[in-house]
Amino acid sequence: MQTSNIIHSLLKQNYLSDNKALTFRTGQIFSGKVLKLYPNQIAEVQVGSHKVLAQLEIPLTVNENQWFQVESAEGKVHLKVLDTQGTNEKQLLVGDLLKQFSLPETKENIALLQHFVKEQLPITKETIRTAAEWIKSSQSIQDSLQAISALYSKQLPFTESVFQSITSIIKDDSFLTLLENLQTLLKNHTTTITSTRLLSMINEMSMTEKERTINLALSTLIKEAQGIQDPVKSETAMKLLQDLGFFLKETTAKEGLEFSTEQPKNSNNILIANKKIQTEVQSLLSTLSKNRDDALVKFTQLLSLEGSGAETKLSSKEQELLTSIKREVLDSIKPVDAHVVKDQLKNLIQKIGFSYENEAAKLINNQNQEENNKIEMLKPLLMQFLKDEPSAPFKDAAEKLLLKITGYQVLSQEVGPVQQYVFQLPITFWDKKLDMTMQWSGRKSKYGKIDPNYCRVLFYLNLDHLKETIVDLQVQNRVINIFITNDRKDLKVIATPFVAQLKESLAQLNYHLSSVTYNRTTESKKAINGKLSDQFTNPSTIIVPNKYNGVDFRI
Repeated sequence: MQTSNIIHSLLKQNYLSDNKALTFRTGQIFSGKVLKLYPNQIAEVQVGSHKVLAQLEIPLTVNENQWFQVESAEGKVHLKVLDTQGTNEKQLLVGDLLKQFSLPETKENIALLQHFVKEQLPITKETIRTAAEWIKSSQSIQDSLQAISALYSKQLPFTESVFQSITSIIKDDSFLTLLENLQTLLKNHTTTITSTRLLSMINEMSMTEKERTINLALSTLIKEAQGIQDPVKSETAMKLLQDLGFFLKETTAKEGLEFSTEQPKNSNNILIANKKIQTEVQSLLSTLSKNRDDALVKFTQLLSLEGSGAETKLSSKEQELLTSIKREVLDSIKPVDAHVVKDQLKNLIQKIGFSYENEAAKLINNQNQEENNKIEMLKPLLMQFLKDEPSAPFKDAAEKLLLKITGYQVLSQEVGPVQQYVFQLPITFWDKKLDMTMQWSGRKSKYGKIDPNYCRVLFYLNLDHLKETIVDLQVQNRVINIFITNDRKDLKVIATPFVAQLKESLAQLNYHLSSVTYNRTTESKKAINGKLSDQFTNPSTIIVPNKYNGVDFRI
């Protein structure tokens, strides 16, 4: 159950685009099938994933594939039925199309035409020529073909930037991996204001709660070492920093105070000292991601966050100071509840920039420069960073991350009353980091938001102990049914004790928990690729789109 398989299922869900009018261009060739015949020579015709009503001017047979070419797309569309030898002879048909479009028999052109014929996508010479160039520069032809299908099925702009965005989310590279790759490159190469701001934001987003706690405690200890009101406490704090290995033994409190004045405001790099001690604390800076040096391990143990800390002997004054810092830090930690999690997720979605264009438009309309300055998002920082023309490794890492963000924005659609939002978020649980992919779908409420009474939310997680897990939450008139997919045989036994508490908590929010169903991945395999269970891939239980809008074209 890889994330890529989950994304594949999302790309196959065409219910949103079914609300869009089918458009044609002169010269297009496509396959269609007459499904039903009605009086007055009107027929129901399936074109790809769409069903339209057509006015017939020549007799056609029900349930027989036909190939059409658009003769005119102005006003009512006029189509010409092509004389072919049948769609079963795919290779012959591809050869005929290559000749008709005067295209060379390259592997890209052949693969594209075979795919277009198989998926019944509309074909033009220009789209084949353009898509062939995209495929030449891609690493996977299959990923590229799937991305091209998504452009058509979701009626997205047929541009290279959108194609690359869709391709980026098909790949297995997770958001967290891309984030940490760029973070690693930037750590020793923040030469501009933009790169410094970018690293600061990535540090903040990728830092676990445990690292935040240690960071806060260490920052508090350093401030105590720099204090001038209580020289005894300052000396005790400096000695503790030296004993742990953060500073050289000869480093004085005065020198510690000097480096603090050199710190940029709101910097996460709390120990960038003057050049004399910068080398000694460089290893500490890397602990803001995933590398821990001996000093930080000792400090963590002393805080009783990991191990016992028995290896480090402290004086009574040092122990008293450490106890005071620990109490102060722990008191600052908010208890985790539903409101805290909700606020964290909303804040993370905004910080990444999934709503950047919408927020920017609001600011332009309001023309409030003060509000504009408050917005600090990852996406615009990446765009600005790329404008500064960084070297190849930095450009590649930043572009991959930017495309990943844009790809999920492209998958998030609003068509008429229907909304679908898809995100992948780097989240933390104390000392664990993981990617959480979320899909929200439902109708708009009168306030323009997803109606909480009728909606569907899916969570895709890869957890340390439970491993790959899907939680599918379906809401009908505030009645909730939950479907959990996981490979553990004892999952129901583990989860059952929590169901009563969950039901009670949902009742406090005026929701009724109707059922919790457990499925094995093997039982739901086809649900992941969109071919078996409607409970996973067919939201028609929530949304029944209007697929017919009168007579669409004339044959």
